[in-house]
Amino acid sequence: MLRLFFWLGLFWLAACAPRPDRAALWVRLEAPAALSPELRVVGPGFERVLEGPGEHRLEGLAPGGYILEPLEKEGPDGYRYGGEAVRVFLEAGSRLTTTVTYRPLTGRLVLELGVSPPLEGFTPWAEVQRDGARVARVEGTRAHALGLPPGVYTVVAGPAPPRYRVSRAQQPVVVQAGREERLQVAYGLGFGTVVVRVEGPEGLVPEVVVVGPAGSTPVRQLGSTTLQQVAGSYRVEAQAVPLEGITYQPEVLGSPFELEDGATHTVTVRHRPADSALAVWLQGLAPGDRAALALRRGEAQVALREVGPETPQPVRFEGLPFGTYTLQAEGVRQGVYLDAELASTPRSATTTQEQPRANLTLDLVVRPYSGRAYVGGNGARDNTGWTANGQAVPPTRRGDDGAYWGNEQGLEPLGLPQAGLYRLRRDGPGNLYALYQFAAGQSQNRILRFSRAQLEAGALGEAGALRILGAATGERVVGGATLNNPTDLAFDAQGNLWVVNQAAGTIACIRAERLGGNGSLDRPNQLWAVELESPRALAFDRQGHLWVAGGYFLPGQQRAYLVRFPQPTCPASLYSGSPAALPPDVRLDLSQPTHPAGAFYQPSALALAPDGQSLFVADFGGGSDYYNSDPSCIANGSIDLNTLRETIIKVPLQGENLTPSATYRPVQVAKRLTAGPFNRDPVPPGQAPPDRGLQQAADLAFDSRGNLWVAANNNVEVDPDHPCYPTAGFVSGTLEQRQAQCGNPATAQVDCPGPLSRLLTDRRGRVYVLAAADLAGEAEGLVVVNPLAVLSGPPPGPPVGGVRPAVGFTGLLLHIPRSRPGTG
Repeated sequence: MLRLFFWLGLFWLAACAPRPDRAALWVRLEAPAALSPELRVVGPGFERVLEGPGEHRLEGLAPGGYILEPLEKEGPDGYRYGGEAVRVFLEAGSRLTTTVTYRPLTGRLVLELGVSPPLEGFTPWAEVQRDGARVARVEGTRAHALGLPPGVYTVVAGPAPPRYRVSRAQQPVVVQAGREERLQVAYGLGFGTVVVRVEGPEGLVPEVVVVGPAGSTPVRQLGSTTLQQVAGSYRVEAQAVPLEGITYQPEVLGSPFELEDGATHTVTVRHRPADSALAVWLQGLAPGDRAALALRRGEAQVALREVGPETPQPVRFEGLPFGTYTLQAEGVRQGVYLDAELASTPRSATTTQEQPRANLTLDLVVRPYSGRAYVGGNGARDNTGWTANGQAVPPTRRGDDGAYWGNEQGLEPLGLPQAGLYRLRRDGPGNLYALYQFAAGQSQNRILRFSRAQLEAGALGEAGALRILGAATGERVVGGATLNNPTDLAFDAQGNLWVVNQAAGTIACIRAERLGGNGSLDRPNQLWAVELESPRALAFDRQGHLWVAGGYFLPGQQRAYLVRFPQPTCPASLYSGSPAALPPDVRLDLSQPTHPAGAFYQPSALALAPDGQSLFVADFGGGSDYYNSDPSCIANGSIDLNTLRETIIKVPLQGENLTPSATYRPVQVAKRLTAGPFNRDPVPPGQAPPDRGLQQAADLAFDSRGNLWVAANNNVEVDPDHPCYPTAGFVSGTLEQRQAQCGNPATAQVDCPGPLSRLLTDRRGRVYVLAAADLAGEAEGLVVVNPLAVLSGPPPGPPVGGVRPAVGFTGLLLHIPRSRPGTG
């Protein structure tokens, strides 16, 4: 195959290269818009006219000299266009590239002939001469437009009739290519002097015209212009003129007027700014950065510009009404996977008629703590304090909770309160929310809200946070028992906070306007009893529907599920103390008990795909049977002991998955994925456990490239230091499956009875980065993904209370820009 590609490459190179005895000429023909250029190419045995702008490729030409001659063309503006002939020499086997550009060849001279008062039988005329030779002659009282090559000309007026005089017998004029010049030749009985004084800023080219009985005379310069004009009635007209983004409105003083023979009249034209302009210099942009520069006046956004390091500076905002403006830039600096937020401090400027122009400089810097992944969690499965060995974790065991931040290169501690940390989220404005559960047998159930300013200042102590407690986290009392175990939170499009509580079977909401400051908030706007078994995760789709996943698969008893609540709203009123009902309309069974990868046991997290077309659901796992021959240890139990790799399923939001139903229907799955290596090799005493692949997927998040980040707990308290470890074992599957398959354990699809050493992991929380390409489309069976990157938590510490403290990850947040600059 490599040899085939090699020969194909040689063939392509040979096909694109000129023959050894021939040559190639590539010509780029450039011309103003609406002009159709034509280029005559003449060479040895070759002549062709190339038509139209763009690149023209001439292949197979004989070696030798060629002439490229632009043919003159008249443009829609009346000017003649062309260019100089280009001579090139082509050698055999060569390819030459050249550019031919059309430019204006002529300018325009407009001569206006007038007689005042009109004289019957007299026809005025004038000649245009160059170096004493006549170039053109015009007759009649009107404006005459002449296309002329650039140069210095003299306008010679014809003789005046009896008693009449001519304004000027001879007038010099310079004609420039692509520009228009205007002159007046006037005949009259008397003449006076008109002085036009034009005031304005330096660089302004005024549009002033003196209109009289013999025609009009333009004034195109600042300062005083003196004109000899025929006696009669006059007016001076002036147009608004732009200069560097500011429109200058003229004020004409001394017009209209009557000009007497021998008199002098002065007209003043003052240009004053009618609007204003801002010029902004941006500092701190690096190659690849993109930013949105927003201009506001009060609360209203006036303009938005997308800029980068290649944008010409300064960036100009022009034609602005006078007033006070605020400028701020926000942007994105690309990382390997995680992009950082750029921002500038807002700057303000005021423009007035006296000061219509303002200059500002904005410094863009990376927002603190952005461009990073935040992870947190602990070493127990759900913070209940129980290990897989069946023993209660003593209070001294705790201290394995952790909070970290970093990128694909690694993680370091994050200064958040750690005890019981379970979930991490951000709202639209960038405020940080940390959800806590039990720790050391004590309820830590609460949500801490840190403002964006607190986060960027690193002020993450609980005293400065808003503490969301009690019913605001979904807590309720049933039969005298307080039920409370919040597991996830999300925000709707209005910024309202929604919390799901696994133990209480509730969903609570808090309106956005109540989320701020510090202190405590323990009363939601509403609390719904959803009558679901162990709801754990929630997410909103693009249509505002709320999806909730939860449950636990037990054959014939319980299911893992995904349900939809159609467009719920968070009321303005406060919770009255009695939970309301909130029935779902779509009910999907996620269990997949016959899937080759095994059942989908315990949904733990939801993430809406970047295109909004599917939901990804993580499985925390379960379904392995634990046993122990030591009567002092727990006899048996059922828990996830890493005997099966955990998976993530892709649920398309279409078809039967959106069909309302009063009963549960099997979910339609586009893909089921897992990540990393997987084995069940026993671990000899004293050796480090291997990587068992994705174990206990706990949280999900998408980066801006569409890659899926997966936080894994990877930490089921199977600890070889525990006294019950030597006598413990495990199996998976049903008794019938084990009887049928365990004759040859190497080929069995279930776990045959074996020692716990086959299940040991390094008990370090993991973050896997799964490529967007691996998530796309559909596939049957189990898709094993090789991660783009894997991040690991710290290793377990020294034994405390019989076990080694270790940190598993249950919460994941990507602190990245919410959207492309300028889009919200």
